[in-house]
Amino acid sequence: MIKSLLAEFFNGNIYPNEKFTHTQEYEQVNNRISKVREFFEKALSGENLKKLEDLQGLLCQSSAMENEQYFSLGFKLGALIMVEVFTAKEDLFGESGVTR
Repeated sequence: MIKSLLAEFFNGNIYPNEKFTHTQEYEQVNNRISKVREFFEKALSGENLKKLEDLQGLLCQSSAMENEQYFSLGFKLGALIMVEVFTAKEDLFGESGVTR
């Protein structure tokens, strides 16, 4: 049983990135990436292959940084939307200040 979402998140028991759905399109793109990478691994050697591996590592690092910011910004936007919903001065019927 989950005590509190915030507590579970803080304690490292919730991993939003593990909920990523691997769609067929995603798998196809990754298969294409693997084939292109295999091509270059066979065509390159020595220092050029090392540079390709460095490039791939840097691209992964950059992508992870972007995804972290997207997650954070999306979370903040969602929280701001909830603040707006809970502090609305008008109800669904447009009557200002009316509590039901």
